[in-house]
Parts: sequence; structure tokens; C-alpha cells
Amino acid sequence: SVCVLCTMAPLAMSTASDAGEQYRQRLAEARQIVHQAVDTYGLDALGLSYNGGKDSVVMLYLVREVLGPGRLKELRFNFQFMEDDAFPEMTEYIAQSVKDAGLTLHTLTCTDFKQGLQEVADQGVKACIMGTRKTDPDGKYLDHFTPCSPGWPPLVRVCPILSWSYHDVWKYIRDNNIAYCCLYDQGYTSIGNRTNTIPNPMLQDGNGYHPAFLLKDGGAERVGRVKRTPAPMPDHPSTTIGPSVANGTNGHCNGNGV
Repeated sequence: SVCVLCTMAPLAMSTASDAGEQYRQRLAEARQIVHQAVDTYGLDALGLSYNGGKDSVVMLYLVREVLGPGRLKELRFNFQFMEDDAFPEMTEYIAQSVKDAGLTLHTLTCTDFKQGLQEVADQGVKACIMGTRKTDPDGKYLDHFTPCSPGWPPLVRVCPILSWSYHDVWKYIRDNNIAYCCLYDQGYTSIGNRTNTIPNPMLQDGNGYHPAFLLKDGGAERVGRVKRTPAPMPDHPSTTIGPSVANGTNGHCNGNGV
């Protein structure tokens, strides 16, 4: 057994080294995509689509990193679609995170996605930067720059982290000590609304759940996206924004955290 361990150790180190290099390449690619979007469209014709999810958070901070401090306010129009039966923790996290980032965010109340994109285009936006990845339901059909289909609003979808893995996303968040919604510390790995989202069963540990960044199989990211009847949200005393220290997490709740 000693010989086996000795033989496998360099292989493990090599694998980790290769993964690190691949991550650095994807990070450099993402930064370049943001630069290209700014050069092509200019800040006055760019907008961000932001929903507070982990991918969206990475996209936001990548853009802020590329643009530099204070320049997010120069973007033309930044938006989110109103989510029915949203988690209160996510709603409050979005409000806090855009404030921390210096981003002005508009909420589109229309229920029709096409109509919402038309509202964005009517604001003078020519391209919107999104946190979509290839593993998302429609991500496999996209490129880094993808125009909307004929008959849809004349927008280009810009996806800097399209090629990123689940673990790439969490590495960026944790390497940069970025605050994220506390639901991820409660076993949620992909967050929609309270009707279609439960903690990922693969993270269950007794009566609780491990945090999302400990999910080993990134391909199981959306296992918790199912149909269920939303349970009543219990009332809890409001809490202040602060890091969770369990398991080295940095999930933030502001308000009725559960």
C-alpha cells in the first residue's frame, strides 16, 4: 500500500496543477471577453443581467474587475426579471450586493421574457453581459457573443464565463472572498424560487446540509431544481450582514434567514 500511495501522489499533484492551469486560462478568457464587449459596444450600449445567483455574482465582479472601481455606473442599463415566489434571502442579498458593488439595478415586472428584452433594448442597450454557462439549460446553444434570434429584440448576449465549470465558479468566489447568498451555505447549489428549488440531496449530512462549494460532482449542480409545494417561511429575527464561519463559508443573509 505504501508503494501505491507513493505512485499516486505525483499523479494527484499533476492533476491539481492541470486543473489550476485550465482555470487560469478560463479566467483570462473571461476577462478578454469583457474587454472585447466594452471595445465593441462601449459602456453606453452595454448592460448587465443580474439575478444574485453564484454565476451572476462571478459575472458582476469580473466586469467590475475589468472596468475598475466606480465604473459600473457608466453601464447603460442593468436589470433583473422579477421572480415569483422568490426566496427572501435572495431578494435581500441582491439588494445588498448591488449596493456593495455600486450597481444600479432595474427590476422588469413583465412576465414575458421577450417583452422584457424589448424593454432593455428600448433603453439603448445593444449587448447584455450575462452569467450563463454551458451547463445551463440553454447554455449549450450559446457562444460568447450570441445575437438574439430573428424576430426577437436586437440584442447580443455576452457570456464571459460560458466555458466555466461549477468548481471554477466557486474557486473565483472563494479566492476573492466574495459575499454570496446564504442559501448556498444551506445546501442549495442552483437557486430558482421556493416552488422549484430544494437543497441538493447529495449534500445532505444527517439533519443538515453541507455548503454548495463542497459538492464534488459539478454535474449534479441542478439536482435540487424540482417541483414542490412551497412551505410557509418561518419568522426569524432580522440579522445583520455578516460572514458565516462554519466550513469556511462566506454566505450572507440580511433579514429572515432560514
